[in-house]
Parts: sequence; structure tokens; C-alpha cells
Amino acid sequence: MIDHALIIVRNELEAHLAAAGNSTHAELGNIAELGQPAGSNLRDKVLLSVVNLQEERTLKNSSTYVRDDAQLKVRSQNPPTFLNLAILVTATHTNYVNALRALPR
Repeated sequence: MIDHALIIVRNELEAHLAAAGNSTHAELGNIAELGQPAGSNLRDKVLLSVVNLQEERTLKNSSTYVRDDAQLKVRSQNPPTFLNLAILVTATHTNYVNALRALPR
């Protein structure tokens, strides 16, 4: 589910970059791999990396019992888990001015 959310964010960022006339592509990746030889394909792109994942504790206090009106019974069900996802957006250009241009408003 986290990968699906990140793909949606990447697609929205791609659309925003294209609308701004920017030819830079957004990609999902690990920013730590940028300094390694395998990370050379991450250059000249806008990179999205997950840096933190936390459970939202304030929304955790929902009821564990659900009423089933069709069978006239009450059953126990685990409440949904809400997550906060922190994403780092990085322009990985070698030229600093081009990296600033790759991050439009």
C-alpha cells in the first residue's frame, strides 16, 4: 500500500514538472545509493525517498466492535491503522542551479 501511495505522488509530481515545462523526471529511489556506483542512474532526476514512517496514534482510539445489522450480531474487528509517511524530495543534478530549477513551486 505504501508503494501505491508513492507511485501516485510520483505521477502527480511528474505531471507538475511537465506542466511547468521542466524535462526532469521524478523517480522513486534510495538517496543513500546516490554516492555508490550503482546510483549513477539516479543523477539528473528528482528523487523521492521515504525517510520516516510513523503510526498516527490519535486516530487509534476507535471501537474494536462492529455491529452487523444483517445477522443481528456484534463482532470484534481490528481498527484500521493510519500512517504518516515522510518523503524527501531531492534534485540529484550535479549543477546546483539546474537542481534548483528542477524543484518548481
